[in-house]
Amino acid sequence: MKPLFRRLMGAAGIAAALYSCASVGRIEGGPIDETPPLFLGSTPASGALHNKKNKIVIEFDEFIKLDKPNEKIVISPPQVQQPEIKSNGKKVVITLQDTLKANTTYTVDFADAIQDNNEGNPLENFSFSFSTGESLDSMAVAGTLLNAANLEPVKGMLVGLHSNLADSAFTALPFERVGRTDSRGHFSIRGVSPGKYHIFALQDADQNFAFTQPTEIIAFHDSIIIPTMEERMHQDTVWVDSLTIDTIFDHKYTHFLPDDILLRSFKEIHYSQRLAKSERLTPEKFSLYFTAPADSLPLLEGLNFDERDAFVIEQTTGRNDTLHYWIRDSLIYRQDTLKMRLTYLYTDSLQQLVPRTDTLKLLSKLTYEKLQKQKREAKEKEQKEREKRKKKKDEEQEKPDTEFLTVDVYAPSAM
Repeated sequence: MKPLFRRLMGAAGIAAALYSCASVGRIEGGPIDETPPLFLGSTPASGALHNKKNKIVIEFDEFIKLDKPNEKIVISPPQVQQPEIKSNGKKVVITLQDTLKANTTYTVDFADAIQDNNEGNPLENFSFSFSTGESLDSMAVAGTLLNAANLEPVKGMLVGLHSNLADSAFTALPFERVGRTDSRGHFSIRGVSPGKYHIFALQDADQNFAFTQPTEIIAFHDSIIIPTMEERMHQDTVWVDSLTIDTIFDHKYTHFLPDDILLRSFKEIHYSQRLAKSERLTPEKFSLYFTAPADSLPLLEGLNFDERDAFVIEQTTGRNDTLHYWIRDSLIYRQDTLKMRLTYLYTDSLQQLVPRTDTLKLLSKLTYEKLQKQKREAKEKEQKEREKRKKKKDEEQEKPDTEFLTVDVYAPSAM
């Protein structure tokens, strides 16, 4: 019995070992990657001078992807033709379609568009610069853009600089250097050369980097911006543990000013005053519709009736842009056509308000007799509908209740 028992125990041990070897388990992939991509190099090199190549290749230490490149990536000076921006494995490839300007610093601000391919860790505030001349402009200005109506941060608006200090530059010339606001309304414009600038923000609807559409949202700063820089100190701390400090290192760095520019965005209200429409839907009332409010009522002169004390004027908005004239005298509103001379303020080609006089002929769409007839017909129709509903209700009340047949089911429990 003992040899048999030993053989059985040995077989059981071998079976257990084989089962444990063949059991299915989950493969652990190690710790989650939380580090963003690391910049390795580029062609041309970062900060290169005398560059004449339109193609930029930037390489990282891992596979990357671009998140909304057309929205987040901003190139200064702004490009008239949209550049081609794409990711290729561990590289970002940018092809500029515009001809490179001489003696100009080009800056590509990626914001957080570059992310690693697997976990989506963004590379924050990454920018790349090169120059077509013998020097590289490295100054920067920064600030915050808020909505003037509610002081909420504005995301995704262009903020640009003009060295041309004339007021017309914003409407006639494209920005020289640009940045874009993030979700907090913060912006930073890099690669700025020393000088004096005006700064503007623009919701560029037609993508020409200038304020050419009256419906575009804008912002401006009333003071001249002069970029400067100063040396500051930054401290790094090395800890032995969570309570004990080992070493504190002092690092000098260059800080660019101004960094607290505050812009408030708004949309300009453009009034173009003209008479949009005049109508007379009913004999006893006619209406005048203007495209913009006015400070005074238009002057009205009757040509086939006496306009003195002839109307009660109703202003629906209180701004004199929608006026309803209720006619007091039945002898006037029974006329099929009212002829009048109307004088009102009109916006001319120079955007100036000037008096303008038009002659109006207001034909009633409903004559007085036809209107009375329609009222009678409507009243009769309503009376008939009322009588019909009453008759139906009376019939339902007189209708006897329905008696249903009783049903008995004789079925054994098995069914």
